[in-house]
Amino acid sequence: MIPMAETTANLIPCRTQAIQRNFVLLCQYLNLGSDFDTGSQGLVQHMLQSSYIRPFFDEYTRDYLMEAEEIEDINLQSLQTWCKKKKVFTAKQYTSCRNVPDKLGWTALDHAARFVVQVLRYSWSHEGAWSHGDWDPDSDGESDLEFWQVCMVLRHLQAEWEAENLPDWDEDGLLDIFRELNLGRDGLQDMFGELNLGKL
Repeated sequence: MIPMAETTANLIPCRTQAIQRNFVLLCQYLNLGSDFDTGSQGLVQHMLQSSYIRPFFDEYTRDYLMEAEEIEDINLQSLQTWCKKKKVFTAKQYTSCRNVPDKLGWTALDHAARFVVQVLRYSWSHEGAWSHGDWDPDSDGESDLEFWQVCMVLRHLQAEWEAENLPDWDEDGLLDIFRELNLGRDGLQDMFGELNLGKL
């Protein structure tokens, strides 16, 4: 089990700013609109705390983040390959919501895959933000986008948790992931400058 930091992100300004930068990028990437008075950021913040996300991240936190000897920065391409190989959307250990499976020997990819599957399946069946209803990574751009969006939600929430709880943390892994999604450094720097959120 990883030792917790004595201070939280609220007491470490650089971490707070890093998480804020990442949250703005997440809102831009999700592109969910602005149905709430507070705009798209308020909508995303509401969603992250809702039944569509929070119970599944609580499980991920309890069973992985709190228990792992070392927390991994999960590569999204590796996660997609893992999900295809394991056929996670039809495998009971990932799809079961009533009974939490025995996770002895699970890897970081196992835990991440279960989070993604649980979030998407719940959203599909409860008229959530992700409504495609299926996942076909080989031929379906819409389901692929939903998969990547939920992966980014997980990375943001994990980053928040790490920033609040780990003695050693930086945002480099977060920025690398957004670069994987073809948001170049110049574009990120321009946006951060406009938002006055500090430098990369």
